[in-house]
Amino acid sequence: MKTDKFDIGHVLQHVGFVLLLIGIGCIFIDMASSAIYSVNCFSGEYMAADFFIIMLGIALAFPSLLEDNNNGLSTMRIAVFMMVNVICLLLIKIGWSAKSLVDIKLDQYWMGIIAFIFGAKATQSFFESKMAGSDVSSSSSSSAKTTYSDADAVNIAIEQYGKFLYAKGNVRSVMHGKKLINNKLVDCVVIHLKNDYSEGISKSFKVKMPDGNEKDVETDIVAEVDKPSICYYAGDSIADEKSPDFKGSVGCKLRLNDSTECLLTCSHVLTDGSSINYSGYFDDTEETRINGKVDGRWFYGLRNNEFDIALIKDFNETAFGYFAGLNIKGARDITPDDIKKTKVKMIGRRDFYNEQNLKEGYIINHRSMAAITISYKNEEVGMENLMLISENANGDYKAVSRPGDSGCIIVDQNNYAVGIAIAQNSRFTYAMPIVKIVRKLKAEII
Repeated sequence: MKTDKFDIGHVLQHVGFVLLLIGIGCIFIDMASSAIYSVNCFSGEYMAADFFIIMLGIALAFPSLLEDNNNGLSTMRIAVFMMVNVICLLLIKIGWSAKSLVDIKLDQYWMGIIAFIFGAKATQSFFESKMAGSDVSSSSSSSAKTTYSDADAVNIAIEQYGKFLYAKGNVRSVMHGKKLINNKLVDCVVIHLKNDYSEGISKSFKVKMPDGNEKDVETDIVAEVDKPSICYYAGDSIADEKSPDFKGSVGCKLRLNDSTECLLTCSHVLTDGSSINYSGYFDDTEETRINGKVDGRWFYGLRNNEFDIALIKDFNETAFGYFAGLNIKGARDITPDDIKKTKVKMIGRRDFYNEQNLKEGYIINHRSMAAITISYKNEEVGMENLMLISENANGDYKAVSRPGDSGCIIVDQNNYAVGIAIAQNSRFTYAMPIVKIVRKLKAEII
């Protein structure tokens, strides 16, 4: 059940308004009694206390009065506010019954204190204005020094031309990529088409940069990219006991922050290819099958616009060899520097692939900014932040996975995990970044 969060700030503001009403009410009572009965109801001590109540109410009701130019509480303003209040309290107490200012008799000590307070106020204003000027100057300097990389220009181009491209109807996805120009990899906007009709899409986009300059950004058109589908099917190493013929792959073993050791795979592997979302942990665990035998219990499932993951615990570790002899060192994030340069290995099913069940390829796109439509058994779902992997980096793209590889772990040449396979088409394998997965689960690869 959603509950409202207790806000002490609002409570203190209401207290401040109440104190203001009480203080002002006391003043009106004294004024009325003085006019009607020619006598003051309250002495100087009471009126000094009333003044304190009013000023405290102002401080609580309007806290911004004590804030500096950066909207933070200013200790200097608070100190000056307190000193002024003390002086005013004493003057009201002493001079409440006096007939004129002459009767108050402010000597040189009083005048020195008052002069000090006004000097402190002037000092506070000076330093706050200097700090504000310094902030503006540093901000302007920082803004003037801002430079935009080629990767920034590509992302800006996608923002400016994305709607135009998707409006064509035959554009499947638009993302940051690289193309080979004069033997050099150049950042570009990669456009995947459903067919080979590319009329109206230029070889480069003219991009308006935030600094007012214009920049040409290359485009790279990949034609006839079919819709990716989840890559589960019969014949792999893990499945739900209720649908044992629909299988996927074990990705890796994780240790959660409560020391639970579990296996990672895709949620759709255990839901018969459905996009159903179990929203995380659940108590009613289900039996799973590992390599055809009843083994392990499924206790976590999450399928949303970023994740399609499941966890299995209480398994027989000797029943399978999902690492294929590799020592995975950990997980790392993928950046634009990996595009078409970083070679990766997908650790697939032992009965699918030769040479220690490794399938090699390249990172073609490090992250899809827009959602990519994935076909599940029951519906089509948009998935964000997917990376694309292919056997080749030269344009002759071919997926490294095949049906049954959902959940396979993908590692780089240094044996750092980078992704978990989720879907494929004829050209690419689509994978979730494993760094986001382990952060979401608060886990580590073991």
